[in-house]
Amino acid sequence: MSTPVLQTSASVEIGAPRYISIGYLVESPRNPRQYYPDAKQRELVQSIREGGFRPWMALVVCPMEGSDDFEVLAGNRRRRAADEAGLPAVPCFVREGLTEEQKLDILNFDNSGREDVHPLDEAAGWRDWMKTTGKGVADIAARIGQSKEYVYQRLKYASLTDDARKAFLDGEITAGHAILIARLEPPAQAKALKFALQKNYEGSRPTVRELAQSLEREVYVDMEGCPFDRGDRTLVAGAGDCESCPKRAANIPGFEFDFDPEFESAPDLCTDAVCYKHKTTNHLFRIRTDLEAKGKTVLSVNSSYGGKTGKGVLKRDQYELAKVADKYAQTALVVDGPDVGEVIHIRVKKEPSAESVAALQKREQEQREKASAEAEKERGIRRRILVAVLDKVTTIELSALRDVLAARFADLWGNDDCDAPELCEIFSIEAVRWQEHLAIEEWLRSATQLQIAKFIAATSVMEDFGGAAQSLMALAKRYKIDPLKIRREVEKELGTAKEVEKPAKSKAAKPAKKLPSAVHAAKKAAKKKAVKK
Repeated sequence: MSTPVLQTSASVEIGAPRYISIGYLVESPRNPRQYYPDAKQRELVQSIREGGFRPWMALVVCPMEGSDDFEVLAGNRRRRAADEAGLPAVPCFVREGLTEEQKLDILNFDNSGREDVHPLDEAAGWRDWMKTTGKGVADIAARIGQSKEYVYQRLKYASLTDDARKAFLDGEITAGHAILIARLEPPAQAKALKFALQKNYEGSRPTVRELAQSLEREVYVDMEGCPFDRGDRTLVAGAGDCESCPKRAANIPGFEFDFDPEFESAPDLCTDAVCYKHKTTNHLFRIRTDLEAKGKTVLSVNSSYGGKTGKGVLKRDQYELAKVADKYAQTALVVDGPDVGEVIHIRVKKEPSAESVAALQKREQEQREKASAEAEKERGIRRRILVAVLDKVTTIELSALRDVLAARFADLWGNDDCDAPELCEIFSIEAVRWQEHLAIEEWLRSATQLQIAKFIAATSVMEDFGGAAQSLMALAKRYKIDPLKIRREVEKELGTAKEVEKPAKSKAAKPAKKLPSAVHAAKKAAKKKAVKK
């Protein structure tokens, strides 16, 4: 059966579906659909080749004035697929006498129910419809059965930069990502698009919520700390006030849903950080000008500690707050930080000299090195004590070790204090760096009973190497090891032993000979005289 072909508009029966030659079907110049996904289009072509062009797929067309051609108002995607599938003609519903508004109604709102109408195309068509008909968002919402917020979001897509539009059309970002990006100024759109396209370690891209949170942190400005009068229309020429600004989140329909569907109102954010910064700069300039007009010298300060700050701006750690009555106080304007716009009085701290900074750094380095050397020495002493204890171990004496084993051994193996490299050194176990645990496990599989006994003793007290060493000292006492003697030996080897000065022994003075008295001397002389006679 041959396919009937309608050749001219003169023979069209209005309202009845007719087969019209594809060569006479022309795409409408005002067709909003500009994007035809390749995969979906190939599927439609294959479907038509296999099942034909069914009557319910009929196009909606109207005669073109002064021509035999027909303007396709609905179904241009099907017309393309039929042409590619090799069909000579397709069924059409012909509508004559349509006004421009009626044509746009069919082009936009009939296609809204069709598959794969891209939001960008949809938004472009709606804008054309509103411009031609003089109707608004509420009328579109009523026609498509959606909320006004939905329509506002679709219309906002027209603000996307070329790069963002391409990413949206290519499916690299979703409609949710696109609306967040569309609300930004071009420089901020580029930054947001870069974040939306980057992949994490799992190969996935940020969700809409993650993009919204990123924008809230890095792009949007919180209006809560606004330093200037939001109602001032003179701060930036042409910018108007912030209260009614369409770039303020509170004035953007549906903005709250980008963050949390449960929000009752949008966060009080400014989506134009450049304008906000410009207004802040002009506001600070006014304050400074007024102060200088009164003869005051005004310093610029940051009210936050650390972080980057502008040239000539004092950081918070470079000044201290002062009272107005302080004769050394200086007037300062906060130009950065949480207190922007406030006028305060400060005393500038004296900068330390390079020599004093270098000396301080040298002392700190010496202290660190000294502490490190002391820690290493103490660890060596405790290791020597443990080795001395192990020399006394001859068998598995669990009873002798019960005091320390009961409290520590059960969970010590996975503890960082049970140092595998230290154990390898004590027991002479050869191991590759970072694989000491494997070497110890292998060694234990062939260890003797005595080696196991020593290993149990070692691991039961190694937690003390970085602490008070109570268990180690208790074990040393049980095996009659003198920790103090070992400490002195190690310190002597390291040359760190402190010599105790012993007081010099003073020689006892001999008692002085008593001089003989005069009576004693006279008797002694008389006795000698008598002997001579």
